[in-house]
Amino acid sequence: MISRWRSLNVAGPFLCLLLSLLLPIFADAGFLNQYPMAVRWTAAAVLYALPVFFAGMIFSTRLARATSPGAALGANLCGAVFGGLLEYLSMILGLRAVAMLALVIYLLAGLYARRDRRLVPVG
Repeated sequence: MISRWRSLNVAGPFLCLLLSLLLPIFADAGFLNQYPMAVRWTAAAVLYALPVFFAGMIFSTRLARATSPGAALGANLCGAVFGGLLEYLSMILGLRAVAMLALVIYLLAGLYARRDRRLVPVG
């Protein structure tokens, strides 16, 4: 999908990423219990997969523009390991708290990318 949109500005997917992280913070997943099982599964899948989709769009766009793809993949791998470790916090704190933490981390990453355009060119 990204290969069709080489000139994709990542501001749109980044905003969608932040908004999709707000969904689990403000929408209690318990409200899905009133619906049939198929609706629950589908809604929960969409609710919790949207941030992954938008983060993937941002990463693949940035990777296509990277001057050093190896360094970009290495940074992504480090972030994936760090995110995986933080994911275990959901067992202690709950998904809402982890979504808040992810929101803060992505906001900081976005601010850093905006501040230092030499390292991460803003699309």
